[in-house]
Amino acid sequence: MTASKENIEHAKIEIKRLIDAYESLKKSGGIESFNEDETCRKFILPLFHALGWDTEGKKIIDEVTGQKIAGGQKRVDYSFNVSGQPIMFLEAKQLSADLEDPQYARQAVNYGYSKTVKWVVLSDFEGIIVFNALLKLKKERISERTVLKLKYTEYLDKIDDLWLLSKESFFNDKLNKHAQSIGHITNKIPINELLLSKLLVWRNELINKIARDNEGLNKEDVAECVQRLLNRFIFIRTCEDRKIDQPNLLRNLRKEWQSGDKRLDKMLQDVFRDFDEGYNSSLFEKHLVDTIKINSDILYDVIGGLYEDIKEDIEFDFAVIDADILGSIYEQYLGTIQKGEGAKDKEKRKSHGIYYTPKYIVDYIVKNTLGKILEEAIRDKEYAKIGKLKVLDPACGSGSFLLKALEMFDEAYGKTPEEKGYEKTRKLRALASNIYGVDLDIEAVELTKLNLLLSAVSSRRKLPNLDQHIECGNSLIDDPKIAGDKAFDWNKRFKDV
Repeated sequence: MTASKENIEHAKIEIKRLIDAYESLKKSGGIESFNEDETCRKFILPLFHALGWDTEGKKIIDEVTGQKIAGGQKRVDYSFNVSGQPIMFLEAKQLSADLEDPQYARQAVNYGYSKTVKWVVLSDFEGIIVFNALLKLKKERISERTVLKLKYTEYLDKIDDLWLLSKESFFNDKLNKHAQSIGHITNKIPINELLLSKLLVWRNELINKIARDNEGLNKEDVAECVQRLLNRFIFIRTCEDRKIDQPNLLRNLRKEWQSGDKRLDKMLQDVFRDFDEGYNSSLFEKHLVDTIKINSDILYDVIGGLYEDIKEDIEFDFAVIDADILGSIYEQYLGTIQKGEGAKDKEKRKSHGIYYTPKYIVDYIVKNTLGKILEEAIRDKEYAKIGKLKVLDPACGSGSFLLKALEMFDEAYGKTPEEKGYEKTRKLRALASNIYGVDLDIEAVELTKLNLLLSAVSSRRKLPNLDQHIECGNSLIDDPKIAGDKAFDWNKRFKDV
């Protein structure tokens, strides 16, 4: 008997026990009173444990992890990870739920797409439905996304099908091969590529329209205005989707413009001033972009495109788009754009040293440097040491290393007596005390600020002004005769670091 067959036979014993327990509960009429958490703990997670996943974290602590709440809403329940990277999401429902409800499927599929994770599972134990989140369809039919569908009465008779969800099968790519055998060829444009292409198109169109409608503006000013505008839009959309601010705020403003006679750029000013007052971030403070004319039609298109892409059948959810995905988008974005008219991608990358560091490398480096220091501080109860630590990235790009550092400070503060229970303010404290960065490219600096603020914002409250923490300059040269206004004197600019 092969190792695989041995594993399957052992799994069948465990699954039979779960089925018997379920049928006993069903016979006693206890199903209706079983909530989602109980269903998960007593049936669904044990089922996946039988399929070889370390759901209890006894050997691999992060192989199956509960998903954090995003902006007050939990999007899926569990992530199944290999080498720390999610490969499958599980959305658990209580025993009495209707798995066929299309709302469940659409929410889970959109979540998977936003996280660039292909496989999404819906289960209430009574049934399992597996969807391909990266499959492009001409018509929105959830059934066409279905790769596997089983009732609990079929788990043993169709154990080979159920085994496609096992850890062993994932390592052998069997679920993907099964999907291909039934015609599921992954062809949806990845979210990072889609958003990148949209940002570049919007940027070029905005630059052309603004330059045409505002005589006297130089190319640098036009580019800066466009970047500030796009950054504001992304911040607002994130606050909307996290339920921090009014849902569909920009979308409703767009509709209001259609039925009125005011310019859309003037209507946006009220929104920007409100966000400036509510968040007090330099992102929304008075800027040149607030004084120029911006074509209403292009603003209408950009705002609409931040909610959905009809052609690709995508609804964007900025509450669940990871910072590392935004980071990879922006690193490519920075490598493609240049103030004014575009230069070649390679030229920009070569002259500015723009390279995106993969998330797993960022995680490894930060965990084994800053992480070790924070662990020691917590272990030795030297909590004051955490607040005094300064982390600096002298070539921060769009902030990928600083974002990971911010995450680790957040976790460390959460283990100190004074910060327990203050989850919403821990990252704000870290931004104000621990995080610093420099980059040669002003657009990279602005994007780092944006990404850090997006990572930290969880409620409508004043945010730290990062102008004195994330600065533009040449980290290697402090002589203005050589580097001009980009010369960076560390003793003057970051004397406290």
